[in-house]
Amino acid sequence: MIATRHVPHARLAALLTGTLALVGCRSLTPSAGPGSAGTPGARPVATRQIRVTVFGDSNSDGGTDSLGRWTVWAYISPESASSFRGTVRLRATDPQGRDQLTGLIETRAVDRGFTGGWTVSAINHSMSGSGLGPGGSFPGSGPAALDTAMGHTRFQAEVLGQAGTTWNPGRTFGRTDVPRVSAYVPDADSYVYIALGTNNPRGESPAAQAGYLSELVGQWVAAGHSAGRVFIATVPPGRTTPDPYARDLSLAILALPERYPGLRIVDISGQFSAGGERLLWESSACYRSAANDPLHYTLPVRRWIADQVVGQIAADYPRRHGQ
Repeated sequence: MIATRHVPHARLAALLTGTLALVGCRSLTPSAGPGSAGTPGARPVATRQIRVTVFGDSNSDGGTDSLGRWTVWAYISPESASSFRGTVRLRATDPQGRDQLTGLIETRAVDRGFTGGWTVSAINHSMSGSGLGPGGSFPGSGPAALDTAMGHTRFQAEVLGQAGTTWNPGRTFGRTDVPRVSAYVPDADSYVYIALGTNNPRGESPAAQAGYLSELVGQWVAAGHSAGRVFIATVPPGRTTPDPYARDLSLAILALPERYPGLRIVDISGQFSAGGERLLWESSACYRSAANDPLHYTLPVRRWIADQVVGQIAADYPRRHGQ
């Protein structure tokens, strides 16, 4: 499990090299900027492409700016999400949005020395409103992780690349056709970050939801990949009312490495809940409080997640260019 470090509460309301230190919600120390971790050309350049598929719901589908406003959505995002005023749904060929988790992962990787011939590319296969088990997505969203279309589940198609780049669930789930052109078959330099749970209907128990996550990890391992290349996030806590369901689901997620040693947990609820009890956000600054939206966290939380993911990847590649 990833160890989370305590970051003192920020008391500033200013932009620090692009990082808003929101009052009351622990945020990352501002990064040093692209290229600062090493000087290209200092050593012979090795070439290595590391890929991270981000597989989640709206918290990793979209990006929010420093004021908590939605700015951008993934290429597979439902029209309902990308219809918000002032937001853009990216094309598959566009660079990742700087406020999206995928864009933050790529930027942080450069800061950590993945330069020159070393690249970390993040693929955003997140979909707002999507869930885990069959039928677990909100109506009008799209397939859940274990829903089947064109002979493959969403996880098999978007994460394991088993349906090539033509898998198109829109024909089954009633939304605009969007072939998964960014899908690929993972190799030894591939990772997946799974963050499904925020939008799951509460009709199933935390144990059942954790069981679905366990099934996804099992499929990844059965395809020949290491459980140590899987990140799973715990779910956000409640807003003003304690949320025992969210706590219990996060605790069930924390137990998954017992079945799959090496599995990495990004413990959002432990890091950002009041007293670490996983029941309430530690501050309204951690979620889109201005919009009365407790399900979606703000940019400092997303930055912290990116730092956890890239920090673990960096530990796996200690001799990367720039180090």
